[in-house]
Amino acid sequence: MSADIDMGLLLSLPHQRRRPAPERRALYHRCLVRTAGLRHSTPGSYCYRGMAKRENRTSRLPIATLAILVLVLPPIIVHLIPTDTPEPYVFEATVGEELGRSTNGQLVYFDVDPVRGRYPDARMAIAIDRSYTRGASPEEVATAGRLWLQGSLMTPEVFYGEQYLFFGKPQVYIRQVKTGMLWPDQVTELKILYLSPVTTLAAPFQLPFLIRSEEMTGRVLAVLLARLTLVAVMAVIVIRRAKRKEDVLVPVLAYAVITILVTAPILGHLY
Repeated sequence: MSADIDMGLLLSLPHQRRRPAPERRALYHRCLVRTAGLRHSTPGSYCYRGMAKRENRTSRLPIATLAILVLVLPPIIVHLIPTDTPEPYVFEATVGEELGRSTNGQLVYFDVDPVRGRYPDARMAIAIDRSYTRGASPEEVATAGRLWLQGSLMTPEVFYGEQYLFFGKPQVYIRQVKTGMLWPDQVTELKILYLSPVTTLAAPFQLPFLIRSEEMTGRVLAVLLARLTLVAVMAVIVIRRAKRKEDVLVPVLAYAVITILVTAPILGHLY
């Protein structure tokens, strides 16, 4: 009687956790034969519990794998694509005295001593722009001591106007300042990638407005179309599984992984 009851419980497990019925019955009966001689145990219950634990472990494996991918993919991507605007000079330097500032205080100039990286000269200056430089204000740069800096060469031919000052040595117009482990661009990219499963849901509404935009490129259009297709497919899968009362966690996590990968090629267009 206990074997019949346990067999019924076994076959009542959620559909997605079951093996094919003939295979499950064969495994169950083999287990019954092997455990029939055990004392102080009911073979049917023993086999049911063992098979349930095994199948639960199997079902958790893809969930764990996909969850790990969702967590680790964005840092890997921002390491490979650190910025949308590569600059010729990336270096670590010790910040010295302030050399001057523009009339309105928009630009502040500092003397720096390069330590390592790519830089134009051992004697050089930098310009920090309050509106353009990302990662630190002039006041923060002045008290930081040593920083990683990214920027381009500043020459009178390219930068002309009374706000631009020159001090007789190479100058770098700083685009980014790194005060921690990541550049400001990388922090922004991480936020975009981690939020991409949510922002992708807006693809059906974004496409009609962006299709005629001046900033629309072939790559952006391809990604938007991929997002739109992904949202449609995901909606169908979730609705079908929900109607059958099946678990939707695996397809949702798979959707998140795909949206991160699809978003990566247009990171620079999103900030």
